[in-house]
Amino acid sequence: LSERVNKLSAIFLSKVSEKLVMKRGFAINAPGTNFVKINSDYACNEINDKYEYENQIYSIEPVLEVLETQQHPRCLFINTRDGKKLKYLLKGSEDLRLDERLMLLFALINGMLCNIDSTKENEVFIARYAVIPLTKTVGLIKWVTGADTMHQMIVENRKMFGISKEIESEVITSFTNTNFIQMNSLQRLEVFEEVLTKTKGQELFEAMWLKSPSAAVWMTRTQKFTLSSSLMSMVGYIIGLGDRHPSNIMVQRETGNIVHIDFCESFEKTLFRKQFPEKVPFRLTRMIINAFEGSIENGLFQEFANEIMKVLRENKETLI
Repeated sequence: LSERVNKLSAIFLSKVSEKLVMKRGFAINAPGTNFVKINSDYACNEINDKYEYENQIYSIEPVLEVLETQQHPRCLFINTRDGKKLKYLLKGSEDLRLDERLMLLFALINGMLCNIDSTKENEVFIARYAVIPLTKTVGLIKWVTGADTMHQMIVENRKMFGISKEIESEVITSFTNTNFIQMNSLQRLEVFEEVLTKTKGQELFEAMWLKSPSAAVWMTRTQKFTLSSSLMSMVGYIIGLGDRHPSNIMVQRETGNIVHIDFCESFEKTLFRKQFPEKVPFRLTRMIINAFEGSIENGLFQEFANEIMKVLRENKETLI
């Protein structure tokens, strides 16, 4: 039954709860939004506060798309009374209370960063989004709008230039018949170096360049990309954040800011994995470096990382 469920591409809410599909005009707000107090009427010595719940739920969309990732989360759309269509990620078999607490930690760190001139000047702060745990194993995550995952950007760029999206795997297969998992460290290094010679690693750089309307905009986005990458690398390091594959790192289209998602593999959890333990402090690959300002890691990236780490160390007691 679990296998059948995992193969579903969509779930019809009417099959789960017909009552929920038919319901119109809920008395609650959409998760992750707050009501707005509009005005107050003073009449007959009584105060009649009028509240307008501009994000109040009107209806729930009847079809939930199932994403083809490991946990098979669902895309949930909620329609509000004022005509908005809010998108959420409905996750099961996962405790989102950790993500919720980390969002609070990021808010605390953002407050600390207000003292750094470079963060205020460039408006570089940790991007946060609403996380709503419903039970210990089910929760909602507000969809990050106006952003693409690095994986999406890379696949789109390769498709544009007629490059196979699985080019690394194809190079490995043509180079050796041995399964990568069964190789020792030296063999993996040899395969890795072979992949480097056969690929350019310019996909993120090219994607950001081609999507910028002018060179000035591209420079601004590249700078934001470098600074926000530096910030999240340092913060990710202190919380022991792992599992940073290209689908867990997003880039905002208009600004170039980095947005990290999925924090379940925190506190060095991936360090003790049996297969492919993650021993690096943070993810910094050739493709990411090529998209930095100047395509180097020891310039703006390193300089800002030092500033961030200094602030984090000065406030270590608060963070702990």
